Amino acid sequence: MAIQSPDAILLHHAEQYLKQVCTSQAKFVHEDLLPSLIKAGIEKQEDHKTADEYEKWHSAKVRQINSILNRKTNMPMSWMWCWLDALPAPYGTEARAELLAQGGVMAVTLPRRRAMQKRADLPQLFREVSDVMEAGAVVAADGKYDAGDDPGQLVTLASELTDVVQHCVGEMLAVAEAVDLSGTRAYPIVQMCKATK
Repeated sequence: MAIQSPDAILLHHAEQYLKQVCTSQAKFVHEDLLPSLIKAGIEKQEDHKTADEYEKWHSAKVRQINSILNRKTNMPMSWMWCWLDALPAPYGTEARAELLAQGGVMAVTLPRRRAMQKRADLPQLFREVSDVMEAGAVVAADGKYDAGDDPGQLVTLASELTDVVQHCVGEMLAVAEAVDLSGTRAYPIVQMCKATK
């Protein structure tokens, strides 16, 4: 599988979102992406002396974003995280996982603070395991993985296994926020995955 550039990944998931959710490109640009860029301070609403000056600036930004979405202009990489935040789940989540995987990092949602308890989500873990069983039913049926297996099915299985690992690590970190896991088998994994400060 060829490695895609970060902007190609973001554009692919934005296109999927626009197609599958049946929302308009204009709504995404005006209500999601541009406000996200402004709020983050990446695109600044300069001090305009008149409403016309502001409108010209705003129109130019909208044209720039539309040009990027239509693949006529390159995306500034400083926009990457805002773009991800503007894409709702599962589109933004999947794009983030692909981008992090390119850097050799697994996308795991870390609990924020003890005061903000993370909800347990074992039903999602069971769904992820079910996806593994479905993806591996054919390629693992003979008890081994080898050159005779369909490469596409093996890649799909690897992806589904990764989802399970990511979800398990997220659940373990949430448990670690509720109880001290020192001295347990889980402790080294928790320490390895904790965000550095």
